Amino acid sequence: MLLAGSEHHLLASRSSGRPFLKAARFLLAPILMVMCAQSLFAQTTCPETVMTPACGTVHTTASRDSASCDFGEGGGYTFVDHRLGALEAYCGGGDGGAGFWLDAVDRYRVTGLPAGTPVTVVAHFRVNVQLNLSCGYYPTGSGAASLRHGTSESSISVGFPSCNPPYGNCCGRSASRAEDLAVTIAINAEDEFVLTASISAYMNWGTAWTNGTLSFSDIPQGASVVSCKAFQQDAPTEVRSASWGQIKTRYR
Repeated sequence: MLLAGSEHHLLASRSSGRPFLKAARFLLAPILMVMCAQSLFAQTTCPETVMTPACGTVHTTASRDSASCDFGEGGGYTFVDHRLGALEAYCGGGDGGAGFWLDAVDRYRVTGLPAGTPVTVVAHFRVNVQLNLSCGYYPTGSGAASLRHGTSESSISVGFPSCNPPYGNCCGRSASRAEDLAVTIAINAEDEFVLTASISAYMNWGTAWTNGTLSFSDIPQGASVVSCKAFQQDAPTEVRSASWGQIKTRYR
């Protein structure tokens, strides 16, 4: 019934003359253009994020994914996770040690401005690295994080040399560091650029925990930074102070 009714309505519209068809084409054209653009964007292959939780390597283009390894009692455990600009990983290393490596890669662009407009934004990767040595034979550990764009890179590393207490005793050492890793990106609006945020750690008789969050500053008013994997950050809303005349009018 619905199909028959729709068909009848289409025939009636045709009989009413060409002006209706011209108006319909005019109204539908922008909608079809948006649908085509969305379809092309959906078909774009996003860069691969590489997760290596010690027992294997996982390649994924998903906006969120995780992987883990368990080496059994005394062997160690690792866990890595990434989700739209946020990275987190943990490892506990026993005899033989354990570690992880996570490279989160995505393709970004500044939108909301006329294409070709020169834009300079700053990418920030706010990271925390925490290491704790425990009891064992030659406990040691290290952790690192970095943010890369082309040949520009900002990075940190945390670690300490191996200690050698009597077997079964503890070193009692720990280390931590928090840092805002920043990279300046000068591009044109709508041009794509690739960022790689990385965290890694290794522990032999100890634990390591690392996390980081990606964000942008200096986004122009009315613009946004978006990515292939659906990351989005809008420019902060400009706050304007009310004039004395506006305040008096508001509270009369």
